[in-house]
Amino acid sequence: MNNKAVSEIIVTMLFILLVIASISIIWFSVSKITSTNLSPQLSCTEMKINPPVSINKICDNIETRDIEAVVERSNNEAVLLSSLEFVISSDTQREGYTCCADDCPNCEIVRPGQYKKYYFYTENLGENPVFILSVDGCTLESVQIKEC
Repeated sequence: MNNKAVSEIIVTMLFILLVIASISIIWFSVSKITSTNLSPQLSCTEMKINPPVSINKICDNIETRDIEAVVERSNNEAVLLSSLEFVISSDTQREGYTCCADDCPNCEIVRPGQYKKYYFYTENLGENPVFILSVDGCTLESVQIKEC
């Protein structure tokens, strides 16, 4: 058996393994750096712990047939909200409404540190109505709707 040929094969194999390990380490480091979100976007868990918006008051105005929702936004201006989703759900129906940051001419997202009243018209609210508030697809709060 030729020991010189065997040692060259072993050196070549070790060199290939070293290159593969180096590429893996560099790939992991670069992907970790580029995968971090540089914008002030919060995860759903973070938003549930410290919600950027909350329901201050919700009620059913029997005279106007409107659901009146007062939504409060935290003072944290760094948190960007691209949409607010409102769902009115009961035993008989479920209606959803969306308020976008940029392209919704009829709806404006509440500004940081302020309150905003939103009105939702309903024909027949049904039994056990619930108002659900979501931000960017993350459900933050669900409140039973009472009469005003």
